[in-house]
Amino acid sequence: MTYSNFGSADGDDAIKMRKAVGLLKAKHPTMIVDGEMQAHLPFQNSLLKENHPFANWQRAARTS
Repeated sequence: MTYSNFGSADGDDAIKMRKAVGLLKAKHPTMIVDGEMQAHLPFQNSLLKENHPFANWQRAARTS
């Protein structure tokens, strides 16, 4: 979790998170992982769906 949502900022922490997500996806391609996002976003499905419909977390929630 970070202050950035899917590349909306390029600070050091957001860049570290992007790199970590890339490594995790490379090592565990079947794991549901998204990019950097603010802490409230995964719990507000309407915001996630409206602003980030491409999010893996959102697609996983729809198929559950």
